[in-house]
Amino acid sequence: MSGPSLFQKNLLFLDTALPALAALARETGDTLTGPVLDADGRAVDIDLGESRFYNRPESEFAAEQVASWTRTPNRVVVNALDPDSLVDEATKMVSMKLSTEAGDTLLAVPPADRTGLLVVIGIGLGLHIPDLIRTVSPRHVVLVEPIEEFAVHSMQALDWVSLVQDCKA
Repeated sequence: MSGPSLFQKNLLFLDTALPALAALARETGDTLTGPVLDADGRAVDIDLGESRFYNRPESEFAAEQVASWTRTPNRVVVNALDPDSLVDEATKMVSMKLSTEAGDTLLAVPPADRTGLLVVIGIGLGLHIPDLIRTVSPRHVVLVEPIEEFAVHSMQALDWVSLVQDCKA
């Protein structure tokens, strides 16, 4: 017998560590997206319906994300958004402000090995997260995934138990 799947292992762990995410993962209902699984049942991409999120193995995308961060660790990356496509006024205001401020550096960039805080906005499947943490060795990590379904899909790609254990170590 092969034992519990990565998703099941993560779900049991998240019952205690992040109960809200575990509850979200247990909810039933229609979703707009779905994980694309490899032969071993691990998520390697996200099906958006008419296209794929990564359009290639997520591990390649993750390696590019880590390499990009290593080149320019202190940065704000903002996609060009059409304000009319955003739902609420607060999101429109924040996105326009971030777009205006993107690229401005107020403080000198600290050495990559002296990072106190790593903030990652956009987890997707999350395979870039362990490499970023190993590269940066931050004292604190903040992960934000604005698309709830992606956070659930990451439970089939990322070993959250190992990630948290590595962070605590």
